[in-house]
Amino acid sequence: MLESRYIRLSSKLALINIGKRKQQQKYIDDIYTLIRASSKDEYLELLLSMSVSWDKSFYAYFYDNIHPDIDRIGRWSFSKYGVDSVTTRVETSALET
Repeated sequence: MLESRYIRLSSKLALINIGKRKQQQKYIDDIYTLIRASSKDEYLELLLSMSVSWDKSFYAYFYDNIHPDIDRIGRWSFSKYGVDSVTTRVETSALET
């Protein structure tokens, strides 16, 4: 369920008028950077610095749809099980379609 939410991210970005591929890629890169943070504290620091440059629509989308799940999808939540990487870069192909 969570995976499909992020694979469809580029279409969601288009719906909130984040339509240019370069701009979409910046937001996708930001999300993956946040998910890959090694701790919740690092995530919060990164979020604070990244979100100041986000479009208001994307900011609202992120806080409504991604932020509530971050403790379940953030890298730090999997590290206790010996898993270091939880994401792949499949979203690139979604942007090309």
